[in-house]
This record gives sequence, structure tokens and C-alpha cells, in this order.
Amino acid sequence: MSAPTSSRPHLMEQSHDDGSAAAIRIFFTFIAIWEALYHLARLATNTCLARSPEKILDSTLFNAKEHDNNNKMNNGNMARAKQTSPLENAKQTLRRRGPSYLVSLIHSVCVTCRGIMHLYNLWHGNTADKLLVQRKGMPGSYRWAHLQVTTTNTMFVAYLTY
Repeated sequence: MSAPTSSRPHLMEQSHDDGSAAAIRIFFTFIAIWEALYHLARLATNTCLARSPEKILDSTLFNAKEHDNNNKMNNGNMARAKQTSPLENAKQTLRRRGPSYLVSLIHSVCVTCRGIMHLYNLWHGNTADKLLVQRKGMPGSYRWAHLQVTTTNTMFVAYLTY
């Protein structure tokens, strides 16, 4: 007895012309891209903080350094404890969190622009064309637009996974 065949495609089979393997490759490619962007953002943040922190950080932090030194001299116990200035705290926080925020900004801009493009491409299709991914080779279908949507979805899921 043979196993019954399913008329449903495999997972993500319709999401890319090359099937599920292509979708998984694209998924891991996007994860690698987010990781590379994170390292570039970290390098850029450290470079900017080293060269000109006054252009990135709030100017009140530079004045707070003098105020912090006066407080340390007035409180003998506080002078013995290891403390950092608000400027150094801000630099450390920016080094630690800044790259993640920068990658999130880049991701949101890319996904938003692609989403607007998808709205434009699918605007004139009827409801069935907007909801159904047609099989390869169907004339007059919006398959190319759906493939772009699935690429954007894969980009988004890769970012969430990253």
C-alpha cells in the first residue's frame, strides 16, 4: 500500500521559486547580515566616541563632570568608592546598547520601505490575488509580488531570531 499523497506543498515550498531550501538559505543569510551590521555599528559607535563624543552625547554631560568632581571632594566616603562620571556612564551605555539600536533602526527602515513597495505592487489586484500565492507559471498572477512579500517576512523573522 502506498502512502497517500498530499495536495498541499511542503513548508515554505511556495514562498520561493527554489522551494524550502532557498527560503532557509535566505533566512540564514539575513541572520548573517544582521550580525555583520551589528559589528559595523559597534565599530562606528566606538570610532565616533573616540573621535568626537561631543557630537554624539549631550553637552550637559561634559559640564556634569566638573559638578561630579566637586561632590566627590565634599563627601569623603564617596571619594573612596570607585565612581564614574555621568559622561563615562553615557559612553559605556552607548557602547553597550547603541549598536543594537542602530541595527533596529536600519531594520525598521528597510522593512517599512519594502512594505510600502508591497502595498503599491498589490494595490490593483483583487482579493484572491492578494491572499493566494499562485503556482509558478500561472499567467497574470501576482506571484512575483508575493515572492517579494515572503522575502520581507523572512527578513523580519530572521531579525526576530537574531
